[in-house]
Parts: sequence; C-alpha cells; structure tokens
Amino acid sequence: MVRTATAERTVGAAGGFESVRERQAVPRTQEPSDLVSTLLYVVDEGSGFLAGQTLNVSGGSAFL
Repeated sequence: MVRTATAERTVGAAGGFESVRERQAVPRTQEPSDLVSTLLYVVDEGSGFLAGQTLNVSGGSAFL
C-alpha cells in the first residue's frame, strides 16, 4: 500500500499501513517516490524489448 492522501484518510486511519508492513519482506511503508525508478525503467528506450510483464513494486508483500 502506497502512502497517499487517500490511503491516509481511508485504510491508513484504521492501522492499515502497520498491518501491511507486518506482512512485507521490506518492513516499511511504500512512498510514491519508491515507484520512480521502476517507472523510469519501463519508459526507458533500453527497455524496448520488455513486453507483457507484471512488475510488482510491493516491498515483498503478497495478497492472496
């Protein structure tokens, strides 16, 4: 779960960030800036052969 204004008002207000953080391999709350390097990789010209992939930027959490 990314810390955004909407998340802070909704699930974050009820302890949601802590709940997610407890189940992640990387024990911290994801910030919007954590997505930047992944987005830069996807839009880079050198990634032109990347097709049909799912890149999970989730801190190691899995929701089943």
